[in-house]
Amino acid sequence: MSTSELETLLAAAYTEANEKASADEVAELLFHLRDCRTDLERLVALYREPNKFGVDDAKAALDGLLLHAVGHIVQAARLYYGEVMDPFADQKK
Repeated sequence: MSTSELETLLAAAYTEANEKASADEVAELLFHLRDCRTDLERLVALYREPNKFGVDDAKAALDGLLLHAVGHIVQAARLYYGEVMDPFADQKK
């Protein structure tokens, strides 16, 4: 599936779930998903074949996920669902 086909599918899923979504909201959702794709792919590669990577690779994957992708995923979730609850809020120290 090409990136264009994937984004068409994701946009369709979003607009079906959010019938009143504007074109700008669809574009913003796609931006956030697109911007963290490399971080997610790096982590998937690490999970699939961990023996091919070193500690620096694992650190880069974690940094990409935790410092970059999470923000994009949270914003995409806000667009998709509206308010997003923190499932671990009661565990914060």
